[in-house]
Amino acid sequence: MTKLKTKTTLIAWAPPSMVYPAGIPFRVRVEKLEEGSIGEMDGAARTISLSSLPEHKPLLKETLLHEYIHAILYVSGISQILEDRVEEGIVIALECQLSRMVNFDKLGER
Repeated sequence: MTKLKTKTTLIAWAPPSMVYPAGIPFRVRVEKLEEGSIGEMDGAARTISLSSLPEHKPLLKETLLHEYIHAILYVSGISQILEDRVEEGIVIALECQLSRMVNFDKLGER
């Protein structure tokens, strides 16, 4: 019996260029960030930045979700009334649960 060898090409996940937390457009950028940072959300600029370092690539999906949740809290006005450490705790708790249910390929859809 002859076995055929097929070449498998893995397509790496790439973040969408835009996301719409609470229906508000936020630009997503992959760029060099401050040392130790994997993701950042700037509500006033309506941007989410993700680290371009290769070692952070396996974490980009969860990081995008994390920053997306921060953006939802910002747009809704909730982040303005929470202490930073409280907001971060809420975001981490939601991220841990939602990351199992989210279709990351649809995060850029309206």
